[in-house]
Amino acid sequence: MPCLAQMGGAGGGQPGGLHMRGGSRNANSNPSTTAPAPLKPQPDVWPRLDPGAMLCGSEDALKQYQETVAAGTGPAPLPADCTRILERTPISILQRDGPSRVEVKSSARTGWTDAWLPDKAPAP
Repeated sequence: MPCLAQMGGAGGGQPGGLHMRGGSRNANSNPSTTAPAPLKPQPDVWPRLDPGAMLCGSEDALKQYQETVAAGTGPAPLPADCTRILERTPISILQRDGPSRVEVKSSARTGWTDAWLPDKAPAP
């Protein structure tokens, strides 16, 4: 037992000895740490505009764009007052002018879109 002699004895309550009580414990473990709670899926916002949807500042600008597209003379340039939505945007529907023109309000802007916006959210 030369190695135990270097450590101060054979233990068991002797002065300078090894005291092994209560079993081993990992020095890196923290008993107060718990596993993170699983993330809950967030419900889809509805109504909303999805990326790629058009939002025009006026109904006339939207009509102009729709007429250019209907003429089929090539890719229709966006009117100056129209932009494409880049990320999902929650909206409120203000009024409808048929199925292809809807006035909406987002947190940043009020305008007209040709996005299909049924009364109920589409099934996932």
